[in-house]
Amino acid sequence: MWLCLPCPEGFYCNATDNSIIEPKICPAGSKCTTGTGVQFGVLCPLGTFQPEIGRHECVSCPAGKFCGQVGISGVGTKKYATCLDGYWCKEGNSVGNPTFGTGEKCKIGFYCDAGAGFPRQCDPGMACDSVGMKKSDMKKCTIGYYCLGGTITPTPINISSDKGAICPAGYYCPE
Repeated sequence: MWLCLPCPEGFYCNATDNSIIEPKICPAGSKCTTGTGVQFGVLCPLGTFQPEIGRHECVSCPAGKFCGQVGISGVGTKKYATCLDGYWCKEGNSVGNPTFGTGEKCKIGFYCDAGAGFPRQCDPGMACDSVGMKKSDMKKCTIGYYCLGGTITPTPINISSDKGAICPAGYYCPE
């Protein structure tokens, strides 16, 4: 042969396994751009995965999940994991309990069950009075008070800041 061709996209060409003679397909959990010379391609970095073979890029871990190791394929033992109770995870997350950037602990007035891709406002009639709550942690609004969605205490006083209040004269608030 009178010239060497660059290894095509989705394949790797490495002398270790004779793939310099014939390109080998990039495995799941890796990416192979044009000219990849690393055996088995480049492992997908933290926060990403690649479930298919022969690909040139990795994809972001889905919202509510996290990809906490390199080379995740999304199948078998190389799967992404579910974000933890009390936390929400954006797409591309690499930890199950993020503190900033790619998610965080649920704030007061919200809850996050395992696998949450965003925080959910506390249900009407319930209160979410601490950070990191899951749905089963919600507290019933105290008798004599009403709680709107996102209420931050079971005994709200101020409708604008607490998202609820004491039942006014002429009304009642059943359990």
